[in-house]
Amino acid sequence: GFNLKLNNGDLNAVLGHSAWDKLQASLLEIRARLKKNKLRLEHDVSQSGCQWLVQKSMAINEAAIPAVADQIRQLAAHVGLNMAPLTAEEAHEAWSRGQEFGKRAEKDVAEWMQSQEVAKVAT
Repeated sequence: GFNLKLNNGDLNAVLGHSAWDKLQASLLEIRARLKKNKLRLEHDVSQSGCQWLVQKSMAINEAAIPAVADQIRQLAAHVGLNMAPLTAEEAHEAWSRGQEFGKRAEKDVAEWMQSQEVAKVAT
């Protein structure tokens, strides 16, 4: 979904094209389940968009959230789903949750990298 690079102790993420392909595949799967009445329509569709934003937030600039949310809604419409319930506010909340997870992960990675360097020096 995205590429991670560690640069001078900072973890940088870039959203890849495959992230959008995976979202489209997920939306197609949701549409198939909706046809079998296994999902609640609007809630599950918008939750899918929110979950994707949480997962990819490290690679999304805060200023781009409205455009990304619009792109998610357009992709959903392209596969025949209505993601209008995914508001800019919900998208921002999802992005913020993802940022919190990302910061914790970045700290864990930095600590792990430091421990690896200490281990190399010790050997």
